[in-house]
Amino acid sequence: MQASPRHINIWRYRVLLGFVLVLLLAAAASALFQDSISEWLQQQLLWLDNAPWVIQAALAAGLLLTRVLFIPVTLPLVSLMGYLAPGGLTLCISVAAATLGDAIAFWLAQKGFRASAESVHPHILARINAGLAAHGFFYVLILKLLPIFPSPLVNLGLALTQVRFRIFLLASALAKLPLFSAVILATHWAATLR
Repeated sequence: MQASPRHINIWRYRVLLGFVLVLLLAAAASALFQDSISEWLQQQLLWLDNAPWVIQAALAAGLLLTRVLFIPVTLPLVSLMGYLAPGGLTLCISVAAATLGDAIAFWLAQKGFRASAESVHPHILARINAGLAAHGFFYVLILKLLPIFPSPLVNLGLALTQVRFRIFLLASALAKLPLFSAVILATHWAATLR
């Protein structure tokens, strides 16, 4: 079943309206709570100033678990890790923890839901699987890089297809590098301003 151009345009306007509303709500929240948020962050950063590597490891484990359990706190955890120890090692640890968490979530969803999805919508999945067979790495990388789609939903959606595990793993790791690098560098830069 093909979607009509009118239906596609309505969908685009709804998505655009949703983004505008989210931006307006974020701007209003930051304007209302700016002082209390900045005070709280300063207290947390002072407490973490002399944190040992045990806390870094606990944050990495928490990052892994939040990716498996679909809890959206990835960026705060990565920024805390970047504050504790900025640099390439933190980037490697955070990317490895998040990728491992995504891989576990992907594997669990694949084992739990793939057979039932194939029985309910075989013709839709057949077309998606044909595209993934030809350009799987590119599709997974683009889906992971676009901020439109939440990573847990991408993991679940790709688990229902026949994308290969190693393609998913490699594309997931590469897609995390730009965002995590930016977060770690921004956190380090903000910490040096104190």
